[in-house]
Amino acid sequence: MTSLYRPVWPWHPASAWVLLASFATFVSTWISHGLHSGVRGGIAVFLGWALVRELAPKRLLPSALAPYAVIAFAIPAQTDLLACWCALMACRIASRSVGDPPTLPDLVLLAPFAAWAATRPAGLPVALVLAAIVFLEDPKRRARLAGIVTLLFVLLSGATEGTLTLRPGWDDPTVLEQLLLAATIATAAWLLLAHAPARLRTRDDRKRGPLLGHRVRSARVAAVACIVAAVAWTGVEGAFALSSVSGAILAVGIGGARMRAARPGRVATR
Repeated sequence: MTSLYRPVWPWHPASAWVLLASFATFVSTWISHGLHSGVRGGIAVFLGWALVRELAPKRLLPSALAPYAVIAFAIPAQTDLLACWCALMACRIASRSVGDPPTLPDLVLLAPFAAWAATRPAGLPVALVLAAIVFLEDPKRRARLAGIVTLLFVLLSGATEGTLTLRPGWDDPTVLEQLLLAATIATAAWLLLAHAPARLRTRDDRKRGPLLGHRVRSARVAAVACIVAAVAWTGVEGAFALSSVSGAILAVGIGGARMRAARPGRVATR
């Protein structure tokens, strides 16, 4: 029915850690900033961890670092959760970690969600990246058409809401924001330069076979493209509105961007 959903097993150490971190973020932010901010912070942490799964498959250290990195970006500004979700979908389609390309229901639902994201300044460039990934990652005519339709939805939504024609003013970033952005740029470069073996040790969720290195690299390109486009369109605030994406890039860059090649005749299960 769908090729965009990935299960979360609470008894797995990485999953248990992120669920605990998300709950702790929710409670602490709820106490300090209110219920709405608490829910937003908890979900942002979880999305950052989910993005790490696409950018560094089966790497425990980046998964453990993801909550800390996301919180660092989420504190200065409000996270755009819809834009972060669209970035996650773009990375998941690119990596094909589930095992199959998006199904027809997936493609039908992605267009309105991308259009919804395009109603926010930071969401517009991410929605454009998502449309490009849908168009490019599967050569089938159905995917090409879905990419074009998604692009049209995004452009129409952006033109209607003004996010396509009116760019927000750029504010002078604080020293902390400049340091975090510089760290993200450095780790993003490392992500893109890291060696990508043909096959990884990790299998996709449906056990079709090992994940392919060039697809994981495509997911990394998609994540970096989302950040670059958001910053180019909205200024430094774009990197903080996409706190889950920025945090995931930083966590993978610090925790280990190198991909583990599959051993001859043996591929570890997920």
